[in-house]
Amino acid sequence: EELGPIAVVNILQSMLKTSSLERHAHWLLRKTWKSYRTPQDLGNRSYARFNYNYGLSLLEAGYISNPVPLAEDMTNLREWKEHADQNAYEFLARSYRLTRMPAAGAQLASVLAYRGQVGKALAIAGAVLDEVRTGQDPIGTCDVAVASAAVYDLVQMFRAPIELLRTCLGIATDTGDEPRRAIICACLGRFLTYSGDHEEADRFLSEAETVGRRLDLPDVDLHARAARGLWLADSAVSAKEAVRTLQKVVDNLHSQSDIPLFTKIDLAEADGTPRVFKARHPLLCRVLLDLNRAAMIDGHERVMNETLDELDELATQVFVGYCPLYYLSYAQCLLLWGKQDAPAEVRQLIARARVIGEQTENPWVASAADHLEKQVPPRTSPG
Repeated sequence: EELGPIAVVNILQSMLKTSSLERHAHWLLRKTWKSYRTPQDLGNRSYARFNYNYGLSLLEAGYISNPVPLAEDMTNLREWKEHADQNAYEFLARSYRLTRMPAAGAQLASVLAYRGQVGKALAIAGAVLDEVRTGQDPIGTCDVAVASAAVYDLVQMFRAPIELLRTCLGIATDTGDEPRRAIICACLGRFLTYSGDHEEADRFLSEAETVGRRLDLPDVDLHARAARGLWLADSAVSAKEAVRTLQKVVDNLHSQSDIPLFTKIDLAEADGTPRVFKARHPLLCRVLLDLNRAAMIDGHERVMNETLDELDELATQVFVGYCPLYYLSYAQCLLLWGKQDAPAEVRQLIARARVIGEQTENPWVASAADHLEKQVPPRTSPG
């Protein structure tokens, strides 16, 4: 079979990403989508892979929804289409629909979870996992386990992901796939920390850090350092060191976001000033929550306030799946370090978390809110 243009684009973007040239890879995918597709490309098998690659690139940059909602009468269809290249969901859903690629389905689930459609994300993640298990696809199982980790993180579900990741670790080890083994170790380290198995978590994080450095895997390094910061705080080794470690990860993510991803010129505007678009990695929300927790344990007021300020935009406007976690974290900070009138605001934050938890169908939020509410001092009668 002849190697078509879309297949060549897929190969080249993979080479660019492997060389840590993610923005160049994104530019290539975006340019291909906007300008160089032909009707003949739509029927090729490579087209589904292209949609997966572009969808994943958009997800990693934090572009998970179209900023222009489509009107019911579709009167703004043209404007909606103009902004479709900012919606990872559209590309991953198309890829999954065309080929049932397991990784596309799992990444689609993570997009839904980040967008606040947690119930739907859990259903898709479970269905995709059943598909790879039935189809005897070991590598696909590994990709699904890593991609769906964000979904289970949001609902604070530990045991099932840990069991799955252990299975995948064996697969990656047997096949000699060191990059996959490293990211699986990083994920295992985080979930084992959540479950309180700190000694074993330390071993997996050390392995992820070692392989990440040896093979120069930036994504593995980022996830391993983020999980290490969480481990330092939760294992009671050093909250101060946790703050330092997680702050460096946040700074790293901020510096990545400072580099423009692409520019767009609206020809309808008179001055035609280019608009600059920058990336916001979904991991940033998770790391900010962990940094806030470490700062709360350490009593670092400035860092607590800074993380909450940044989360106020990210979690309420972009990655809505994290919104209940943000409200509950804010409530915890007020309980420990707030003023005398803090309990009233704490109750308001818990109530907000409950509402968003119900709207997003996150089953964990209600129990977490119940637990936190028990720590709020009872209301006192006036006089």
